[in-house]
Amino acid sequence: MRKNSLQIGLLLTLAVVVLGSGLVSNPAQAQGTFTPVGPTLNPKGEGELLTGIWPRALGFDGANLWVANGFDNTVLRLDEATGKPLTGALAKVGAQPSAMAWVEIQTTMWVASYDDFTLTLVDKTGKVTQTLSPQNGNPLDGHPIALTFANGFIWVVTQAKDGVTKFDPLTFKPIKKISVGEFPTTIISSFDGKTLWVANGNDDTISVIDTTKDGGSVTATFKEGVPPFPISLTFDGTFLWVGSYDCN
Repeated sequence: MRKNSLQIGLLLTLAVVVLGSGLVSNPAQAQGTFTPVGPTLNPKGEGELLTGIWPRALGFDGANLWVANGFDNTVLRLDEATGKPLTGALAKVGAQPSAMAWVEIQTTMWVASYDDFTLTLVDKTGKVTQTLSPQNGNPLDGHPIALTFANGFIWVVTQAKDGVTKFDPLTFKPIKKISVGEFPTTIISSFDGKTLWVANGNDDTISVIDTTKDGGSVTATFKEGVPPFPISLTFDGTFLWVGSYDCN
C-alpha cells in the first residue's frame, strides 16, 4: 500500500499499559525511574535513574537527557554520560507536562503541559525563559498532548479542540491552526521536516501534513491498516510504524 509515495506497512500493534492519573492512589509516593538500555549500555537493564513523580516524557538536546515529570510539574535534566542531575537541573513548568521538543535554533526545550494548556520554554541551563498560557495570549484551545520541531517551526497537537497549532519559535506567536482527525494522540516528522504524521485515536486514522504547502496543510488521511486507537508513531526512513492500544 502506498500513500503519498510512502510505504505504509509493518504496522506494529502494541499492548500498552495505561498509566493514567486515576491509577495512582498516592502520587506523592510514585517517584519514577527510567533505565538506559542497549547492546553495550546496561544490556541487563541495570542502572535505573531516579526521576520525579510519574515520568511522562523523555527528551534529548544533543548533550543531556530531559525528563518531564507529570505529577510534580517539573522537568529534570540529567548528564547523559553519568545519569546524574546537572546543576540547576530541576525546572518548574506547567500542570502535568506531557511532551517536549528541542528547538535547535534557540537552544531551548519546549514543554507542553496538558492540564493548564501551557507551553513552557526552558533554556539549556535549565532556566525557564518564557511561559505561553491562555492568560498571556496563548491561543491553545485544547489540552496539548504532543509537539515536534520541524521545518523551522513548532507544531503542537491539542485534544478537546482537536488540531495542530503551528508556532513561530522566535516570536512565540501562533501562525496557523490545522484540523486533523478525532482525538489526536501524537505527532512525528520526516527526517527533512517536510512531512508530519498525526495519529488520531478516536477515528483510527493518520493525518499527513505537508509543512511546505500553504504554510502547512493536510494532504491525505488514511485508515486502511491502522490499528485501533493509534497512540504512538515512528518513521524509520521507509516505513511508518504505528503503536496502538489494541491488545487483541
